[in-house]
Amino acid sequence: MKWRAASLIAALMIAACAFAQVRREAVRTTIGIEGRAVFRHPAGEKVQAVPVDDKAPVVVRIADQTRDGEYVLYDLRFIAQYAGDFDLRDCLRRPDGTPLTNAEPLPVSIGKLLPDDHQGALFEIGGGRLPRLGGYQVVLLVIGALWLAVPLVVLARRMARPRPAPPPRVAPPRTLADQLRPLVESAMRGEMSVPDRARLEMLLQAYWRERLRLGAGLDQAGAMSALRAHPDAGELLAMLDRWLHRPRRAGEAEVEVSAVLARYCEARPVDLSSNAAAAAERGRA
Repeated sequence: MKWRAASLIAALMIAACAFAQVRREAVRTTIGIEGRAVFRHPAGEKVQAVPVDDKAPVVVRIADQTRDGEYVLYDLRFIAQYAGDFDLRDCLRRPDGTPLTNAEPLPVSIGKLLPDDHQGALFEIGGGRLPRLGGYQVVLLVIGALWLAVPLVVLARRMARPRPAPPPRVAPPRTLADQLRPLVESAMRGEMSVPDRARLEMLLQAYWRERLRLGAGLDQAGAMSALRAHPDAGELLAMLDRWLHRPRRAGEAEVEVSAVLARYCEARPVDLSSNAAAAAERGRA
């Protein structure tokens, strides 16, 4: 009889210890700070969070769920609007809307951010002092400033440098006489170069080829012979030969350039890249 009583007492003590171990310790957090709790529930019965209510003291959401044998571990996240002790089971329910009254309690304790005797007064927070820079930091700042200053100085000097004046625009010749005048003047002074003479002959040949209707098949030598034989076209070429081979003597009357170029004053300037000039160039080749 005594042995049975002792066994009963031992069983009650073991059950009390087991109940004490099973009893869950409350999860603690403060108002407005999200807390985390794990809820263990049989897998055969689904659990969902109660819809959010702005007036509810605690709002719960299910962040994740993991299978644990015959149970499911629900990762719960909650935020409380009021201080106090709450049971998160009240924030959970079955899919049909019935509460989880037979589930394991899930206590949470919500603390206050301010003490109970706080009167609502605001306290000024002193401004923090700026951290003092060390020696190496000052050196790095100086090096960085110099590194940035060099390109800025170079850029400023380039912007301050006066821009070169644009080259003067040379007005295009208005007539063939304007094109021939500098070439004729250099020939009269005996200073005409070989390229200038070739240019003068090309200008005259391009002009007179079109005017005299010389065929494009006529080569350079044939065209020049035809021009020299013509009384009007050969006049300037004959003068050119005299100026180049027999310089003007002292006391000899000076030829007036305007008179020499009078017949070309009404002619349009010749574009040496035009078809007529190209034909003259082919004939010269």
